Amino acid sequence: MIYETGPKSALIKSFTINITDGELSILFTAVTDMAKISAIEVLPFNAPPPPPPPPAVPSIRINTGGPAQTLNGQIWEADKSFSGTSYTYSSSTVVSNTSISPIYQSERYGNSFSYSIPVTSGQYQVTLHFAEIFWTSTGSRLFNVNVENGQGVLSNFDIFALAGKNSAVSRSFTVNVTDGQLNIAFTTVKDNAKISGIEIMPLVQTAARPRMEVVPEILLTPLEARLTPNPFNSRFVLTIQGGNGEAIDVHVMNTSGQVLETIRKADPALPLYVGERYPSGLYFVEIRQAKERIIRGIMKQ
Repeated sequence: MIYETGPKSALIKSFTINITDGELSILFTAVTDMAKISAIEVLPFNAPPPPPPPPAVPSIRINTGGPAQTLNGQIWEADKSFSGTSYTYSSSTVVSNTSISPIYQSERYGNSFSYSIPVTSGQYQVTLHFAEIFWTSTGSRLFNVNVENGQGVLSNFDIFALAGKNSAVSRSFTVNVTDGQLNIAFTTVKDNAKISGIEIMPLVQTAARPRMEVVPEILLTPLEARLTPNPFNSRFVLTIQGGNGEAIDVHVMNTSGQVLETIRKADPALPLYVGERYPSGLYFVEIRQAKERIIRGIMKQ
């Protein structure tokens, strides 16, 4: 340095570096005395801006068998996109175990009918809403539900056996749509199949991190679950880490231990969005995978 600038005089050296692994490495080695550095400045070259993200895919909510509704700040569309012989029925009785009773007070029912709902191809969390507002005993109504042309999600489904009369119950599933149409088919086992509401929420997927496989073995890690944000205002996200990769069962309970929602998640790596329909309060989320069991508490403001 003294040879180039003399003593007590600044010297700046600049280089063009191409980074491919996400880390800039600089190594100093001495020839005489000690190597030294006073400051490092790293400036990016002007690069074209990244392309804008694709437009967000909106959630879809359909009040099956009923008119358009706005509840808890959420818009439910009037019944649409159905086919097959079916009918509508409604009740003036308030439905319990929910903050969106008007959705459960109407229904579309029939021996065999279906919905073909236009969506952007991708993965969705589909929630089906039910309430028995007609029958008063177990076994009076049994039906099956298939999604995407044959994937059975509910078999011999008995609403009254699960919740009794005029009490809400819902079931959620992860569905992969490849043809731009979400198909849901309802078929009767006894009496009439029915549905009170359909919610379709897009799942946000993150890019998979590349992994080098050294040996063909499965490394098991303890099951971990995160609920964020906590507390939450609209909905929270359940993310799973570790475990054995098998499907998980999620049960959401209130402080009395009553199960409000049961969700089976076939792919634990995908995020799960929960809680939009819950009123403010404390809830407990139980996550089960094989013999492992986790319970977490979460507060809705």
